[in-house]
Amino acid sequence: MKEHSLNIIIFNGKPYIRVIPGKKLFQSNLIHSVVNRGDVFAVCLEDGVLTILPGVAEVEKSKAVVWIKQTIAEPVQFPTQGELL
Repeated sequence: MKEHSLNIIIFNGKPYIRVIPGKKLFQSNLIHSVVNRGDVFAVCLEDGVLTILPGVAEVEKSKAVVWIKQTIAEPVQFPTQGELL
């Protein structure tokens, strides 16, 4: 297992990880407008929900340590496009 340091932000008592949309997502008007407003995409570490935090929000910056097991997992079978799970 390998130790990694993770930058987190605390907002309203909950820990979040800031996420940055990929280049292709910037073609979306929603993504583009959120970024232009200065708001931040973040994932709550407690429930895994992706949300948008106001760019002017009062947040506390912190660090968390995570351990990642580096093994080769079994191959993942993805459904074909349009197939319902």
